[in-house]
Amino acid sequence: MTITSEPGLGSRNESESSPPSCPEGAAPCTSKNDAGWRRIVQNFTPSWFTVTMGTGIVSIFLHNLPYNTAWIRWISVGFFALNVLLMIAFTTISVARYVLYPQIWCVMIQHPTQSVFLGTFPMGLAMTRKLLSHGGDKGAVMAAAAQDYDTTYAEPLGLLIEGLGACIALIMWGIGLIWLAYAVISIAATRNFPFNMGWWGFTFPLGVWVACTTELGSVLHSTFFDVTAMIGSGCIFLLWLVVAACTTKQAISGEMFFAPCLKNLSGAERLGKKS
Repeated sequence: MTITSEPGLGSRNESESSPPSCPEGAAPCTSKNDAGWRRIVQNFTPSWFTVTMGTGIVSIFLHNLPYNTAWIRWISVGFFALNVLLMIAFTTISVARYVLYPQIWCVMIQHPTQSVFLGTFPMGLAMTRKLLSHGGDKGAVMAAAAQDYDTTYAEPLGLLIEGLGACIALIMWGIGLIWLAYAVISIAATRNFPFNMGWWGFTFPLGVWVACTTELGSVLHSTFFDVTAMIGSGCIFLLWLVVAACTTKQAISGEMFFAPCLKNLSGAERLGKKS
């Protein structure tokens, strides 16, 4: 069976969202790869795993809020369950992509931007592992560790290391705050900022900064860091809702399923064409 490839697949630029057009007078340039689950699979780029990173970090900081309640913790459990489902679904689609279309792997790994997102897969897994680590009795473990710590002769050294660690953490937190201000100013100065998968890059770094703020508040017993963590958590939670809603909307319309690397396929490597 011979299947001809449609002209122009993946020939548009990353900023374009309209489908490729056919030459005048030519047969319609459509095939089974242009619609349905095949189109989703072949255009499912590694950048989708940024969704699991953003969702995972939301679950983590909701679980660790300095002023927490039982119902907020249950919300964090819901985000954890959602993240696990997303991770399973995205991994399944990704495996299907490279099994059904093995030629995509070569062009994807050589693409200057798509290949960078390969690191989002292990980071998504790390978020899941981090969430699972909160399942045990953390308070009992820390209490036992503190008891053993107090009975050792290394307590002064331990306190010194803890103090140095807190100082370094404060410096890194301040650097993160500077980058946050720079990012906000840059976005505010940008006139045209259309929605794309890159928006998920807002949720994870900011979520990590908020998680760091929460830990500093816990270690230093600082009301300032506790309140800052609560405000930051609320802002990022709202940001997640906006980005998730836009992603869902464009996923339903099909706009989110576009792989720029497919334009590098040529000749017999074109999708749906056998050599």
